[in-house]
Amino acid sequence: MKTKHISMVDLLLETHIGLERQDPGSSEAVEQALGFLKPLNQFSKIADLGCGTGGQTLLLAKYLSGTITGLDMFSNFIDKLNENAQIHNLENRVTGITGSMENLPFQKNLWT
Repeated sequence: MKTKHISMVDLLLETHIGLERQDPGSSEAVEQALGFLKPLNQFSKIADLGCGTGGQTLLLAKYLSGTITGLDMFSNFIDKLNENAQIHNLENRVTGITGSMENLPFQKNLWT
């Protein structure tokens, strides 16, 4: 009988994938932080870096207009984000992509 060794990444994914949020913070903290922003409109482009499964990303969609791109290095988290966006009928405004904060996959002129 072979014993499978679980990697730290596998353990991280397994223990966090079912959580609504993978990060510290709260809805109240997000609401407070949003109070410091200038008003955004439906043409605004928002990035949520290190979005996990999108708990915060979906909260941002509740309070902000425009499109939101969630980026995380774990494709399992991104799959869950995109699934949650579809469940909440936000797939036209919220998109999750797999990538690294060290090498953002956005077009340079996309955020201008």
